[in-house]
Amino acid sequence: NLKIIKVPGTWLPFVLMIAMVVSAVVAFVLFGRLEADRQAIGNIKNILKVLSEKKDLLSELSKQDLQSQVTALSKALPENSGLLPAVGRIRDAANFTAVDIVQMKVVGSAGEKLASGSLSVVDINVDVEGEITSLDQFLIEVDRSLPVLVVSKGQLSAPSNFGQMKLTVRTFWGEVPKKISDVETPISPLTQSEEELISQLESFKERTGGISVSLPSGASRPNPFAF
Repeated sequence: NLKIIKVPGTWLPFVLMIAMVVSAVVAFVLFGRLEADRQAIGNIKNILKVLSEKKDLLSELSKQDLQSQVTALSKALPENSGLLPAVGRIRDAANFTAVDIVQMKVVGSAGEKLASGSLSVVDINVDVEGEITSLDQFLIEVDRSLPVLVVSKGQLSAPSNFGQMKLTVRTFWGEVPKKISDVETPISPLTQSEEELISQLESFKERTGGISVSLPSGASRPNPFAF
């Protein structure tokens, strides 16, 4: 048999208030869960969109082109010291353009960090002499070198068609990134200027041979690259 509980009239407002509070709490909890679920679904949709865009972008890229670009960049900015390759490339440029190296020496300490701390740098003082047209061609060859060489200072003395040039050439190197971005991190295709830069790097020249450096007998030279 069903028992009907009679609530005194004086309690009715109190019971209704409790029912309203309970309903509000339940509604608040459910709304919070629905909002959290909605945000989670939105995040999943965004991740799926990013992954889809990545897939489309990567599917358009050629493996051979990627390997070529990575190789060019790694040669332009090597992970280890670029001093020896830089010295070798300067020698190659001098031989190719028929200029004579009067002196070549490292300035300061090799491997000094730039202000950013991400790259190491070394300066090389180079004195060369030859015909003016050959000196001009030598500068072009140095500018198109791997690793990248930057002429930071230059002085030309040319009383006639034959002259002497004093240069400070800078080369860089740095560690490659040790960590890749998360899978859901968006990637952007290379800009036109970036593609043109990589294309230029692919046409630059490396040194053609090794470097033989011998120290004089007796006391060792403080700078083995001072020629």
